[in-house]
Amino acid sequence: MRKIFVLIITFVIAGNIYSQVGFGSIFDSEETAEPTSNIEINGELGFDYKTYFNDSWDSEKVILPFADLNLLFVSDTFEGKIVLNIDAGDLDSNITMGNLIDELSLRTFFPFGYLDLGLIKTEWGKGDGLHVVDPLNPLDQTEGPSSDINELKRSELMAKMNFYIGNGGLLELVYKPYYHSVETASTGRWIVKDLPFLLETSTLPNTESPSYTQAAVRFTTTIGNFDLGGSYYYGYMTEPGFKITYTNPFDLDTYRANLVYTKAQLFGLEAGWAFGSFTFRTEGGYWLTEDSDGAEASLYNDRAVWLAGFDFMIPGTSLFVSVQEFGAYIMKFDTSNPMDVDLGMSYKENAMTNTVVAAVEGSFKQDTMKIRLAGLYLLGANGYMVLSSYTWNIEDDLELSVLGQIFGGDNEGPSPYYAWRDNDSVTFSIKYIF
Repeated sequence: MRKIFVLIITFVIAGNIYSQVGFGSIFDSEETAEPTSNIEINGELGFDYKTYFNDSWDSEKVILPFADLNLLFVSDTFEGKIVLNIDAGDLDSNITMGNLIDELSLRTFFPFGYLDLGLIKTEWGKGDGLHVVDPLNPLDQTEGPSSDINELKRSELMAKMNFYIGNGGLLELVYKPYYHSVETASTGRWIVKDLPFLLETSTLPNTESPSYTQAAVRFTTTIGNFDLGGSYYYGYMTEPGFKITYTNPFDLDTYRANLVYTKAQLFGLEAGWAFGSFTFRTEGGYWLTEDSDGAEASLYNDRAVWLAGFDFMIPGTSLFVSVQEFGAYIMKFDTSNPMDVDLGMSYKENAMTNTVVAAVEGSFKQDTMKIRLAGLYLLGANGYMVLSSYTWNIEDDLELSVLGQIFGGDNEGPSPYYAWRDNDSVTFSIKYIF
């Protein structure tokens, strides 16, 4: 189904380019203004040289080539976007249409708004790169974390109608014909929890069917110094649950895990405002699930989520500081059933999780060099992740960077940061930007 929509949208984009650029002057009368159009192509080519520490510097070295290509066609009433991405993971397997195309979308403009259609990545919420009311795009965490949340997002097929409301208001209506959950590694160094007998016997439901249709609405506006918004999503929780069956409780070979997805609604609020040199950001939401009474162990209970943070520029310097805290609280949390999915996803059997993220970055040498230090700390599990980077724009089209990652935490959870404790690494990257 995804391939069919890719072909349709590609032909529509090509057809618009062909008709507006190639034949506009033939069929327009002399009195009609010729539509303006423009084709933009940009991207980057390069490779990463990554070394994992493990027990020593020489433990593992990996060369990871990558290529990104962005094509944008813009006219007076139409905009087409294609984002192609090839990385080392694609080179290890057969390159297909699905893993080559990162985004593919059409945008048509009207006097009252605009329509987006295709494989789209969108961002909801006021957080600085982190959100708790942003349910439309699942994250792909099979290759570990990233400092850019957009890189982890999987584009989803959707139709999004955007209406201009009043002075600065925007109403977004979204329809998604099918659903995908968050993706995590089942093998390799980025696996979070080792459950091989479950993973090998899991059955996957067909989520590309009418029963997994989703819808969402969001309204945002500006009142004075405040950017405000509210949203509603009808669909499914982002994480899959599972229902265990067996024929012999004493024989693990007879165990089977059937993945299930919890139907849910997300009610969200968001706000951002400036006060002096500070910018404050808040998000809050409530997941109302089909298992509100907490009776079904394979489904997730209701959940309250929140985010709060601020950022500012240190006066007299080029240093930018950002601090955010986000968390969740599981309603009717029950520790008596070891097979309950809420218990399995909790840290140290705690209904509440809280995480603090902080970052500081600055530029120097006329903005040709940039340094960044970011850290994440998961309270309760004592999990942490430290990311540091140095970037040097050697020329306008040539960039060199060094990225370091450190992970750690308690051996309780499941905590991904403990599971990734052997994944400390340094990456040297060079890319050509065009």
